[in-house]
Amino acid sequence: METTTVSPSISYIIDNFDDPYLITHVTSEQNFHGDFHIHNGFYEFYLFVDGIGFYYNDGIKYPLRPGDFIIIAPEKIHRAYISNSHTYERIVLHLSAKTLMELSSPVTNLLHDCQNCSNRFYHFEKEELKKQIHLTEPLISLDEESQRHGIDLLQRSYLTILLLETFESIKKFSPGVLLPVPPVIQNALDYINLHLSDDISIQSIADALNISRSYLCHQFRDYFNTSLWNYILSKRLVLAQSLLLRGKTVTEACYESGFRDYAHFIKTFSRTFGISPKKYSQNPEKNKTFLLPS
Repeated sequence: METTTVSPSISYIIDNFDDPYLITHVTSEQNFHGDFHIHNGFYEFYLFVDGIGFYYNDGIKYPLRPGDFIIIAPEKIHRAYISNSHTYERIVLHLSAKTLMELSSPVTNLLHDCQNCSNRFYHFEKEELKKQIHLTEPLISLDEESQRHGIDLLQRSYLTILLLETFESIKKFSPGVLLPVPPVIQNALDYINLHLSDDISIQSIADALNISRSYLCHQFRDYFNTSLWNYILSKRLVLAQSLLLRGKTVTEACYESGFRDYAHFIKTFSRTFGISPKKYSQNPEKNKTFLLPS
């Protein structure tokens, strides 16, 4: 089994993801603190092999154990945060909804399976983890044989087997461990989700929860390893992106996603997505990864 060793500064940015899939078995050295990010147009299959840390997905924090597995749906905010003194090994598969449909049959809808199983943690015990790693090895080895005759058929076959075996396996196992969400964090998340489009501030959230602003900020950073305002900004950017994709004008997307300063919205959106909101609405950047404010 071969793995790739990378530096702690590895980027999750994926541009022009047009291949049927992208799979990597990666080991990072110490100090891996991934940025919050989203994937446009494709799913991420994440298998944690070794290390100590946490995984954040859509406002939920998971303590990682070797064998933990999750499927991240498109446009979900997520990141890995690994303890400073440990290496970080994982296998990550990216593939689009289009690929899942192309691999499906009239009887077996792999996209439907993926949607049903996404955004929940599962845990493979030692032997099952070995099996999952073994299933990925043929796909990984094909990356080194790009000129091999029939490689497209092999890719399709290996990928289909991997997906079928993975979906069958996770049906048998209980979900992974969830950390209890501190009440102050859960209340803050609920308030943000309910009022994301409103003119809210950190002070208004603190007032609604009847706690001090400094206490709220401290608790949020301690839990998410990012600031409360950056989290709100990230949620608003993802919402604005979604609104533009649904045909809203730039002005509508600005104010309906909670921004109150039009110029600030244009600047922040352009910096995050690498394109202005107007150009994005005309030609959406799909099949890419976008890093969010941190």
